[in-house]
Amino acid sequence: MSSSSPYTTTPMAQTVELQMREGCKSYELYVTSEFRRSMFMTASTTEDDTTLRLSVLNAMYSTDKDAYNTLINKFEKHSKKNKQLFLGVSNDAAVFLAAGKVILDTVNTYLDNYERGASVRRVVLTNEIGEKEPPKCYPYRPGQSKYRHKPNSNPPPDSFAWESHLAEYYVDNPKMWHIPSEVVASMETVIDGKKVVANLEV
Repeated sequence: MSSSSPYTTTPMAQTVELQMREGCKSYELYVTSEFRRSMFMTASTTEDDTTLRLSVLNAMYSTDKDAYNTLINKFEKHSKKNKQLFLGVSNDAAVFLAAGKVILDTVNTYLDNYERGASVRRVVLTNEIGEKEPPKCYPYRPGQSKYRHKPNSNPPPDSFAWESHLAEYYVDNPKMWHIPSEVVASMETVIDGKKVVANLEV
């Protein structure tokens, strides 16, 4: 690396690759999306070539917010117990990052040792990092829209999705995606040999 570069790249015990900048307090962490876990709760019924799916989370949020908030609290407790990160809800699923708390705490400890008060502000799940590759950490400016690695918003294979799947977590706003989308139902059918999907929103 050139001596004129403001960055220092350090492999941390071969578990995380860190690119640090002197004086920088905010960082973003990229983790393989293979560590994403999705717990789907959609109810569905199929007849011939048509499948109708109802959003359980949206129905609960619309009719009984207390029950919905209790469920969200259970997800948070589950993730804490298993050292995961609960990212929020997406496509009628609770979305977690396996070992996310361990990864985040480890990186934050190293950053703070390098620059007092430095920490990760954003976590991004990407398929540009392989399952066996270490997470990568870079300097981050809050509000920036560009990514070092593209977020993987694709839903899991063989799942049904009506929106981009959750692939980000903001440390300063962990409840950002705790409210379900406005989609209450989605229908998938085949017309003239072509698959057609329609969403019903409130």
